[in-house]
Amino acid sequence: MKISLVLPVYNQQTTIRDCMHSLINQTYKNTELIVIDDGSKDETPKIIEYMLKGRRNTKRIYHDKRIGAGVGRNEGNNAATGDIIAVCDCDIYFKDRCDVIVEAFSKDADMGVFYSAAQLRDAKHKDSYGLHEAYAWDFKSKCPICHPTVAYKRELALDTSYYETTIDSDLYEFMLLDMHKKGVKFNGCQVPTLTKIEGNSKRNVEEVKNLKRLMYKDYGIEV
Repeated sequence: MKISLVLPVYNQQTTIRDCMHSLINQTYKNTELIVIDDGSKDETPKIIEYMLKGRRNTKRIYHDKRIGAGVGRNEGNNAATGDIIAVCDCDIYFKDRCDVIVEAFSKDADMGVFYSAAQLRDAKHKDSYGLHEAYAWDFKSKCPICHPTVAYKRELALDTSYYETTIDSDLYEFMLLDMHKKGVKFNGCQVPTLTKIEGNSKRNVEEVKNLKRLMYKDYGIEV
């Protein structure tokens, strides 16, 4: 089982090195790493180039200007050759993340989407930790799933895309809702697979929040 690690980034010079190091050094080796640089203006492109230099099973997609994580994720998914696509953000992944994913899909061939718990760390207070549990989703309320823990079968991603409505968010909740509408089976695991860095987002939070509220309403969900 091959895992495609798809990582879109924008201006993440403070965390991109540690993130990529954690993905490159997974204990499960049948992987590929696809990095989509969404027009970063800081040192991110140089760090990506350095981290990928001379490495096999890696791809880099570069945008001259920022066009959004939704576009980037769709590009990365289309470029992926793995059986499973593992969603990545600029966080720190546990070295056995791919092992956990492979074990989950091997045990349940009918499962289409996997997700896990996540350790949380404040970007400004590195010793401050919390836990985001892998809550079950009833698909009638706001999505409780931590997106960068998600992995899904590649054929699902080719059939159901991320929304490209805004450059500030991939609007992943609605892609997952669309998958659920098609009868895709979801399953969560309480084993954390990453440390999610909170507070390092480069997006317009209020604008995204308002857009998501409207989109949830289109799905009959009040938030």
